[in-house]
Amino acid sequence: MAVELESQNPGATPQQLNALSQEVGRAPDSYVRFLKKHNGVVPKSNKFRVRSDRTGSLREMFGSDEALAVWKQMRSELGPDVLPIGEAEGGNLICLALRDGRVLYWDHDYWGSDGMTLVAESVEDLMGMLRAS
Repeated sequence: MAVELESQNPGATPQQLNALSQEVGRAPDSYVRFLKKHNGVVPKSNKFRVRSDRTGSLREMFGSDEALAVWKQMRSELGPDVLPIGEAEGGNLICLALRDGRVLYWDHDYWGSDGMTLVAESVEDLMGMLRAS
C-alpha cells in the first residue's frame, strides 16, 4: 500500500534550485523533479528495505534549503559528492549520490562511506518503495 505524503512547503522555486546547484553542482533530474513537487515532505508511518536483513523508516525528506544546510554540516564526513536529502529513523540519513542519482542509506554508527548502503536507483524509486507500517 502506498504511503501518504504530507508536503511541508510548496514546490521549490527556481531561486532555491539555483542556490542548491551553485553549492553542490547539478542535482540529478529525479531529485529536481521531486523538489519541484515536494520541497520537503513527511511520509506517514512507513518502512522500506535497506538490506535483505534490515528495514528502515523514512521520517522526512528535506526541502532544498534544509538539504543544503545539512550538506554543509556533514560534507566532511559524507564526502562532497553525497547530498543528505532526508532523515531515517534513529538519526540515520537518506542521501543522494550526486554523480549518478542513486539513493543511499547512511548509518550514523559508521564513518563516511562505510555506513552507506544503496537502497534505490532514484528518488522516485525510493518513494515507490515506501510501504505503510
